[in-house]
Amino acid sequence: MELIKPGTKIPFTRYRKIALIASTIVNLFVLGLLFIKGPNLGVDFAGGTMVQLKFQQSVSIDEIRQALETVKLGSSSIQEFGEKGSNEYLVRVDVESADLGALSERVKTALAARFGADTFEVRRIESVGPKIGEDLRRRAVSEPLAA
Repeated sequence: MELIKPGTKIPFTRYRKIALIASTIVNLFVLGLLFIKGPNLGVDFAGGTMVQLKFQQSVSIDEIRQALETVKLGSSSIQEFGEKGSNEYLVRVDVESADLGALSERVKTALAARFGADTFEVRRIESVGPKIGEDLRRRAVSEPLAA
């Protein structure tokens, strides 16, 4: 199978200045956003709590958000996790919880009231404190890559 026929001439170097200008503009835009908005740090770097949920049936992110409103998790972000259609979700919460067992029970109670007790499982709950997140952030920026 031939994608480019023999004898075809494509003048790549003719467009080098346009490509250089376009990539410079995009890079400056991204750097500007990085300095204005800052990086979007995950739970590992910013601190907080992460809950991984696995449902037996298909549910929407809005349904999960409505069910967890009673738990008062504050600002949370919910996203699909794993393969498409695996019905797994990650719930990231900005606040850290000292008692993960109590948080797990509150989440289970809220989800059971909405979806039923046997329709989901809480796979894991992890909490990262702000000190650990700050240390990870500092080490990620300051330490060179291991060769």
